[in-house]
Amino acid sequence: MLFTIASNGAKISKYYCGNRVFSTISRNNIRFYLHLVSAAIDFHHARGKGLGEPISAVDQTLAAREVGLQYLTELEGVKALSFFWRRPCKLA
Repeated sequence: MLFTIASNGAKISKYYCGNRVFSTISRNNIRFYLHLVSAAIDFHHARGKGLGEPISAVDQTLAAREVGLQYLTELEGVKALSFFWRRPCKLA
């Protein structure tokens, strides 16, 4: 599965929606999966739609973008911190 990185507000060229896609994106990590579902519900609710209505592909795609960006940002932070943790400290 290929993913494209797009800036905020960029036109959606590929939709990421449905249980199978969310499972694939999350690699069956339940925390990540629930984060995707929760964000999709948040986008759906922000549009003024109720839980009785299906969540649109657009809302699910926007949720996938947002959650993916959050995880990438976390990884960048962890990588930056691990650089400092691995540096040998000089004792005076």
